[in-house]
Amino acid sequence: MRKYLYLIIIGNLFSAILFAQVDSNKIVTTKIYNCKVLKKGFYKSYDEYLNNAPSIIKEFTNTLIYKSDKDSTTVGGQFELLDSALQADTVYPEEKYKMPNIWGYCDGKDVFVKEGSFLTSKRYWKLQCLGKNPYIYQGFKNLSPFGSAIAGDLLTAPFLNPDHYEIMYINGKGKVEAPTPAKIKRLISSDLDLLKRYKAESIIFYKTMEKYLRLFNERNRN
Repeated sequence: MRKYLYLIIIGNLFSAILFAQVDSNKIVTTKIYNCKVLKKGFYKSYDEYLNNAPSIIKEFTNTLIYKSDKDSTTVGGQFELLDSALQADTVYPEEKYKMPNIWGYCDGKDVFVKEGSFLTSKRYWKLQCLGKNPYIYQGFKNLSPFGSAIAGDLLTAPFLNPDHYEIMYINGKGKVEAPTPAKIKRLISSDLDLLKRYKAESIIFYKTMEKYLRLFNERNRN
């Protein structure tokens, strides 16, 4: 009897040691919205953004784009690869502003995502908060680093309402999407207290949706 008892004790100790070793080898990833330092680089995917793990590391500078001459809110950015980050056979100047198949990039301080129509497809918009479902100000202001007269005329045409920005948000699949009151209601439904406050709003404006997107991202960081 005593022999079997010793065997059980030894077996339990071995299991505890083995479990501790396996547990210590687990890689715990801190989500970007809980990080004090943002890693500079280019994201291939939404998951790389969430994990603060850009897989493309190249040296670049970043020119910030502001809402207007009177409003210093940063809405976008334009990266420029340094010569040392370009391939040796690069002959076209515009290659400095290209990075194929990326979700977005981080300059070490802020995150910028790629999204837009045919007029804005080369634009990168700053996330206005960090979280699983952040939002951007997307607009028509001419962000071209080349100073193209044609692009400038198109993008500042009166019918495009220059310097006008719409709120867009990142859905659960990492896609940029236009918000509606119903979509935001579904998005924040897991936060019952916030949902209750949202339902109590008499009228849902764009600013209202922006407010709850920011609150939801600030409150849900697990």
